[in-house]
Amino acid sequence: MIIEQKQINQYMDSFAQLNSPIQLPLEIGEERLLLPPNLDNKKVITVQSLLRPILERGKANADLENRDWTEPSLWPDWTISPLKAKYAVIAEIVANLLENAFKYAQKDAEIGLAITSNGLCIFDGGKKITKNENEKIFEKGFRGSAAKKKDGTGVGLFLARKLARQIGGDLRLLENNSVDNTDKLKNFKKKNIFYLELPIKELHA
Repeated sequence: MIIEQKQINQYMDSFAQLNSPIQLPLEIGEERLLLPPNLDNKKVITVQSLLRPILERGKANADLENRDWTEPSLWPDWTISPLKAKYAVIAEIVANLLENAFKYAQKDAEIGLAITSNGLCIFDGGKKITKNENEKIFEKGFRGSAAKKKDGTGVGLFLARKLARQIGGDLRLLENNSVDNTDKLKNFKKKNIFYLELPIKELHA
């Protein structure tokens, strides 16, 4: 029983142990980033190849916690085309958001990732973030009500949004589960959806 619990704890910490501290040329300060394994600069990368190892860790965590996990079954063209190297930070942003979901959503809440025509949705079925915290959670050092009793520094979402904007995208918490009022996303019923909007036309090498 003790051994099993230790193993579960190790998986729970897997996102936080993805890599040692590094610095990126994006003027984001010296806060620790939660990047996946180091990338080979000579290797062709795609959004799909960046996200695969992160999603594998997510599924492993979800299985061990006996929670529902959702990931894409279809990958649109923009996710499988060669990516310019500077957009590798997409992996950092997604890893950060998934780590938050595992840390702060209750143990029976679904977690996952979905793809839209212009970006990625990282979502959870945990307690809904209150409307008055929708923007505050992106402020450096702010800790929402769901995070009050958890360890953390309050810089994860601040950094994730900063990275998104520095590559020409954006990050926001959706209201009414809709990016642009399309029926597809209106029917995507999840409690909290972080939408990582990406500059699709600029991504590819």
